[in-house]
Amino acid sequence: MIFESETVTGKSNPALMRAASLKDKKYRRRYKAFLCDGIKLFYELCDGGCDIDRIWVNEDARERILPLIEAKEKSLGREFSVRTAADHCFSKLTDENASEGIVCEAPFLSRHISGECILAEGERALMLASVRDPGNLGTVARSALAFGITRLVVTSDCADIYSQKTLRAAMGAIFKLNITSVSDGVAAVSRIRETGRRVYAAELRPGAVDLLKADVCRSDVFIVGNEGTGIPEEISREADKSVFIPISEDSESLNAAAAAAVLMWHQSTREV
Repeated sequence: MIFESETVTGKSNPALMRAASLKDKKYRRRYKAFLCDGIKLFYELCDGGCDIDRIWVNEDARERILPLIEAKEKSLGREFSVRTAADHCFSKLTDENASEGIVCEAPFLSRHISGECILAEGERALMLASVRDPGNLGTVARSALAFGITRLVVTSDCADIYSQKTLRAAMGAIFKLNITSVSDGVAAVSRIRETGRRVYAAELRPGAVDLLKADVCRSDVFIVGNEGTGIPEEISREADKSVFIPISEDSESLNAAAAAAVLMWHQSTREV
């Protein structure tokens, strides 16, 4: 364990201010780094083979947290850079009302890219179009990992995968998935179809096919849209067809995360 200088006691400390700025998407993009809060996400970062630039520890939780970090160092055979901050300073790093006293500062993952949508042969993927709720995005990522999806394709207007709300909802899944952010959703769908895969827009519209009657296979790619407005029309038109999840007449709809989970589970039951 490498300890960095003395305990931070001033809120104007440059290292603290830079770290705290990563709560804002603009600065995450500028520094290509993010924060994640809590023991669970620290473990998930480590288990995902991710780099960690610095671990911030609340001075009040130091005696409890340091042995956990040391144990992880021994199991991994690596050392972490640790900085302690007084409680009133540490609070600048977290939005949690009852933080566990550990926040990791980490660089963006190399498996998360922006650019053209290229799927490897045999890779299972799900596309998200304009899903702006970070809780939904994180929950979809968690379900994707559970159902064997290895890549998420997200339009650039989706919620930020590195926001603390997304990371908390994903419970570490973000660190294990390949994620491609695309600026042109229509081009992304077209590129996927060019590889011979079918793309299904998950939506209730004229001509949509009941999911249970659709000829779904494991290589197909579903598109899940915005929580309120659905999939943008131009992206939907580029898909092979639309499918809907049959639900009770008493229910208006499923939210994006629930719908995505149903679609991925159904797809995971296909033999091919």
